[in-house]
Amino acid sequence: MITSNEHRMSKLLAAGVPLEFLSAFNNLENFVGLGDILQPPDAAYHYLPQIFDKYQCLAGWEITPICDSHTNLFYVYLSNSLEAKFVYLALEQDQILKDFGSQFAYLLSHLLIEYYESLELSITELSDIGKRLGFPQATILFTALELASQQKLRSTFEHDHAWRRDNLPRIIHPKP
Repeated sequence: MITSNEHRMSKLLAAGVPLEFLSAFNNLENFVGLGDILQPPDAAYHYLPQIFDKYQCLAGWEITPICDSHTNLFYVYLSNSLEAKFVYLALEQDQILKDFGSQFAYLLSHLLIEYYESLELSITELSDIGKRLGFPQATILFTALELASQQKLRSTFEHDHAWRRDNLPRIIHPKP
């Protein structure tokens, strides 16, 4: 089952998606370059009804579209009576490409890293945008990304994966 567009906002808010993030799609022009990376979930609502009953990876889940990417990727919230998780899917593949778990902050940090890699903006500008999208730790994230880039700690896919695994939990859940 796919969550209707009219119930999408309430479902995602209840799942912990910040209102700031969801509202950004109504004002993409206020976020430099964000529209080049993310779009409202129009394509997801068009294509997912055609494939969701054919794809094994979607069996048993209620699918709530979050947003579309600039490629044929859909960021969605999957939920059922036992579990909920944020993931992204490709239109052409019957598999979850990335499972971000039950906390939206991990998906949002992934999107912000993509944003960081796509634009030549200052840490201050990126941090402001990240905070306006509902990620209060944006300055910490972008500063850590800049330092990791300078030290070439994310120079390969494997190094990037390890950096995210080791650093994102500390950034998302900082100790006081």
